[in-house]
Amino acid sequence: MNVYATLTLAFVLTGDAQVVTNGSEDTHFRFEASQCDGSFHSEWRSREGRVVAEEELVFKDQLWFRYHLQRWTIKQDVLAIRENETVRLVIVNGTTTRQVTLRPEKKTLVGPQLVDYLGAQLQRLRKGAAVEFSYLIPEHALVLSLRALVDRSSRPNETVVRVEATSMLMRAFVPKTVLAYDNAGLLKSMTGRLLPQIGDQKNPVALDGIIRIERIEPGCR
Repeated sequence: MNVYATLTLAFVLTGDAQVVTNGSEDTHFRFEASQCDGSFHSEWRSREGRVVAEEELVFKDQLWFRYHLQRWTIKQDVLAIRENETVRLVIVNGTTTRQVTLRPEKKTLVGPQLVDYLGAQLQRLRKGAAVEFSYLIPEHALVLSLRALVDRSSRPNETVVRVEATSMLMRAFVPKTVLAYDNAGLLKSMTGRLLPQIGDQKNPVALDGIIRIERIEPGCR
């Protein structure tokens, strides 16, 4: 399966995220994500129903060309735009704005692409191969070199994929990410860094948690 074939699919999914970061274990989020006509959008809400984070990813000619991340709680707004061989970043934190230009590999992933990409690589992963790829962290103007492997905790009815830094020196600094797929290649759950953050623009707090997919429906919204 070619990962880019998933761009033609239209779906709406909903789920729940339980925070596991020390001191924030009672924090929950609800999220809804949709993909339609070459664009992806997700919206995260607090337990009270307030929108706390959003992201949008737009594709063109089988490559993403625009990624937009907004974290309302910490007043962060990040825009990544592909321009020929470069990616231009506009990073707004409160009243501070900076612009950065990167030259990542053409197939560098960003945002929700991680889920589809690894889902498309499951056949290789199940045979024991390690899959390496580049991943953009736009709010830090950073491109990470990552690898994915099947975790020993996989069971007959699912495949658990562990993502880590390619460099052993970097692994202690890259948040642990684990994705569980069913036999059909659909994501069941993911453990790792969540999109929302808490705190404020001066002292943002990144959150780790467990994302559970509850419902996937075909079609656009």
